Amino acid sequence: MGIGTIAPHPDAVLELSATDKGLLIPRMTQAQRLAINPAASAQGLLVYDVDDNSFWYWNGAQWIQAIGPQGPIGPQGPTGINGTAGATGPTGSTGPTGANGLDGAAGATGVTGPTGANGIDGTTGPTGPTGADGSDGATGPTGPTGAAGATGAQGPTGPQGIAGATGATGAQGPTGPSGTNGATGPTGAQGVQGNQGPTGPAGATGPLISASNGQTLYYNGVWSATSNLYNDGTNVGVGNTSPTERLEVNGNAVFTGTVVSQGLAINEIAIAENTNTGGPDNAYHTITCPTGYVMISLGINASDRLDGGEMTNCVKLNDLVTSTQTWRGRGAGVSASGTSTNTFDPNVDNQYHNCSCASNEVATGFEVYSNDRLDGSIKLRCATLKSGYSLANNTTQTINGYAVRGIMSIQSVPWNRGQDDQYHVATCPAGTFLTGLVIYASDRLDGQMRCYCSGIKKN
Repeated sequence: MGIGTIAPHPDAVLELSATDKGLLIPRMTQAQRLAINPAASAQGLLVYDVDDNSFWYWNGAQWIQAIGPQGPIGPQGPTGINGTAGATGPTGSTGPTGANGLDGAAGATGVTGPTGANGIDGTTGPTGPTGADGSDGATGPTGPTGAAGATGAQGPTGPQGIAGATGATGAQGPTGPSGTNGATGPTGAQGVQGNQGPTGPAGATGPLISASNGQTLYYNGVWSATSNLYNDGTNVGVGNTSPTERLEVNGNAVFTGTVVSQGLAINEIAIAENTNTGGPDNAYHTITCPTGYVMISLGINASDRLDGGEMTNCVKLNDLVTSTQTWRGRGAGVSASGTSTNTFDPNVDNQYHNCSCASNEVATGFEVYSNDRLDGSIKLRCATLKSGYSLANNTTQTINGYAVRGIMSIQSVPWNRGQDDQYHVATCPAGTFLTGLVIYASDRLDGQMRCYCSGIKKN
């Protein structure tokens, strides 16, 4: 994120950029700072103390002065003790003679000898010429540096410099995404109803037809009663004079549109999905249909293991299935989802793993336990059919020594072994529902997944 910049540094969570402003940290008195009493986890909390004009930060246990005015320089510490002299190393070979050094400075003048006794004054001689000035003596060594004086008080802040010229306007950012469409406006008021037209003349009275209870009329040149379409006031039968359902057909029927009967609707589909396609391992992966729906397909996402992402299409059967739900799988001891003791053939590869519902049940959910492979603990949640109904394809096939109920679906896509990072899908034929499941696994989910399916019939 950047403030004052459109190109914040990629390693910074926040970059501030300005040439005429700064970052102002919260300012407070010492008493206000000490009253904060932060939690230990607030390490790095920063404030500016106006009593001593310095920054303070919280280290998790106490306030630490971070930045403030510089104090006076302390006196020089005493010279440390000389370390023990090391052993003399061996004498090195004589190096080449160096060039002659510069002449040293002239030595100091010797001490003046004692003055001799005064002789007899001679006659005054003529004044001699003035002697030449002697040369200046050598400069004495520099004295030691005096101790540093105390730091003077900080001078007043200088006047603010002239504001820099305004920077060039940055390039225009990309256009943001279009907003969502607004809500549909309310429906306008209904127009005024027109006047009712005149009543037409009464038609002639039709002939009376003799019929039995439940018979209906049809016209074939003349009107007559028939029991082919029977209506007892509650249920309707086609080729059936004692229907027990809202519509009961005795014989084949052909439909060109959507069929809804007893809630079994091809277009009433619900999708149950576990969207976590990244795992986890050592856990149960579970999907279940909504109440009143049953499974017609199964999809599993796999890379080099069973990754989750299971999905099923469910169709609505309403009261054709009861609320009795039972988890079933290979071996005994299948219990509630997520707590199964069904660990039949764990970690066994290169074989089929399968499970099946009972003879009067259809599948409403799927569960498998996986660590780094498909472990064989697969289960189906099975719902009991309504009384008076049964499976139309109640046959069994033996797979890997265990019976699987129903007819086999088309093999899954992809079928070939070893296809990773994609869904493996198997679907029941139209008009049938899942009653059994078979999966082949080596050290991964290899495909070769089959749904076993059956239709439902009235007894």
